[in-house]
Amino acid sequence: MTPRTRTRAARYTPVDTVAHRRIEGQTLLLSADEDGLLTLNASGEFIWRRVVLGRDVDAIVRAFQRQFRVSPQIATRDVRAFLDMLLRRRLIRRA
Repeated sequence: MTPRTRTRAARYTPVDTVAHRRIEGQTLLLSADEDGLLTLNASGEFIWRRVVLGRDVDAIVRAFQRQFRVSPQIATRDVRAFLDMLLRRRLIRRA
């Protein structure tokens, strides 16, 4: 039996031009490169906080699954969809 090789999980970080603040219970994102303000819902805020803390995608998915009591498939789908949206809006980049 050979040990499994573990690949390094993807990790993202906010770009320098994004500001994030928690105001009256809401997390808001604003980028100098984008028009408008993005208000995060509970699941988006949960993921964003972990991105800011430097967690890798696998760790975010596991935490999301526990927090929201969803299957691994749903957690993976939701986390990846949110990260893809942040990437498209240029609010995060690969670390």
